[in-house]
Amino acid sequence: MTKSKSIGILGDGQLARMLCQESHKLNIPVSSFTTNANSPAAQVDPRAYYAKSTEAEAYLSFAKTLGGNGLLTIESEFIDPEILKFIQSKEDIQVFPQPENLERIRDRKPQKQLLISNDIPTSPPF
Repeated sequence: MTKSKSIGILGDGQLARMLCQESHKLNIPVSSFTTNANSPAAQVDPRAYYAKSTEAEAYLSFAKTLGGNGLLTIESEFIDPEILKFIQSKEDIQVFPQPENLERIRDRKPQKQLLISNDIPTSPPF
């Protein structure tokens, strides 16, 4: 039996809370990055990682806690893809979505253009 990946979530809101709750049900090790002990995710995540800042070094310290079998994901597209690239350059860790893909989708206009250019159905352009 293979060991479950340890999942780290950069974010601590409602989506992170739901990810933590479902991961716990499946016995998947998960922890969320938070700066607030009262955040939605921290309320249900006994492994929550508390940091005083959201600087790249703080995120890197969090990623290191996941170990070699870790997987890092984000709660929202608002995290800077450069921070994810920085983490990947320092730590052997899987990051999903990949920073390059996050760059493509974080702004709705280029996201829509990408869908249209690949003939993927979407609502009308802006």
